[in-house]
Formats: sequence, C-alpha cells, structure tokens
Amino acid sequence: MAINTFSTLKTAITAWSDRTDIGDATLTDFVTLADARIRKDISRHELRMREMETRSDLSVSSGVATLPTDFMAMQSVQARATNPTRLEYKPVAWLNEAFPDGDSGVPAFYTIENASLYMFPLTASDIRIVYWAYPAVLSDSNTSNWLLLKYPDVYLHAGLLELRIYEENDEAMQREISLLSAAFDGMDKSEFSAVMASS
Repeated sequence: MAINTFSTLKTAITAWSDRTDIGDATLTDFVTLADARIRKDISRHELRMREMETRSDLSVSSGVATLPTDFMAMQSVQARATNPTRLEYKPVAWLNEAFPDGDSGVPAFYTIENASLYMFPLTASDIRIVYWAYPAVLSDSNTSNWLLLKYPDVYLHAGLLELRIYEENDEAMQREISLLSAAFDGMDKSEFSAVMASS
C-alpha cells in the first residue's frame, strides 16, 4: 500500500504497529504530533530542500508585515517599490539604535521578531520574500504534501513514535527514534546528492 495521503498514513500506522484498537481520532492526534515533531527535526537538522523554497508577496502597514504561517527561514527580502531593492538583515538592537524614531523613507534593512517582519526605514511599500517553508500540515482537508510523497518513511516513523509514546513502550520508542533519525539522514544525503548532481 502506498503511503501518500493523510488516510493511508493512518492506516499504515495501524498496520505497522499491529494495533487495531486505536480510534481514528487518536490516530489523527498521532499525525498532528508527528507533524510538530517533523517541523522541529527539520529545524534541528537545518534541512533545506528544494521543495521548501517559496515566494510570497506581503502587504506592509507602517513598516510591518505578517510572515506566512509556514515560514521557517528567510532567503531574501525585496522592497517592491518603483526601483525594487533587496533589503539587508540586521538584528533588532542594531536597528533600534540606527532608527530610534523609526524614520520613514526607502527601506534598506529588515529584521524578524516573532511572526512579523520589520523594515527600516519605515515604509508602506509592499515586499516580496523568498523563504524556506515547512511542509503543509496534514489533515482531512489537506490530505498530502511534498514530504509525505517523497519521504513517507519520515511520517511513518514519526507517527509510530507518537504511538509508542502513547503506549509508554520504551523499547519500541527507542527503535522508532533510531528509524526516524535514519530517515532524516536519508533526506539530508538525498538532497546533498541532488545538489551535487545539478552543480
């Protein structure tokens, strides 16, 4: 059976765990928790896959724009003024010292705080960002994503790990932790090989 949708993933978790007594709501919880774990592991491994590269145009109000909900890390920021300008990242402390009153004008710098992007000097110009995005969270309404299609073993072992935590089965937990780690290593090596082959 192919593991390529939210539904087939839940079926696979049931089959691989040899548990037929777990309800659909609990299986959904396992996938939700697996999604959260995968996001943390992607960040921890600093994975940068081609499928994660995303472009988005953001509206700005008083120099502030809300980042997309799938935002993980920034590649570039461009002010979409008459003459588009690429902005340079600066830490908050530097910008607060350089622009204590905010100032207004053509933006040259940006920083990120929480889920917002700030441009300095302040501007109303819309911006375009290129960023690394987390895979879309799986659900009944979003039944698949590129990671599940390309690396179903990552989702399978993350889901099984959540099941083993639920069971409080330490031995099986350690086995799934090892298998999930190997799956992430496989992703990393696969992406490195693809980059080398195209360079």
